[in-house]
Amino acid sequence: MARRKLTDEQWKLIEPFLPIGEYGPYP
Repeated sequence: MARRKLTDEQWKLIEPFLPIGEYGPYP
């Protein structure tokens, strides 16, 4: 998943699975 800017609904689903710091601060 290369996109950084995702919709709030997408973030709610994938954020818990992403290690903090890998993509930097979330937008």
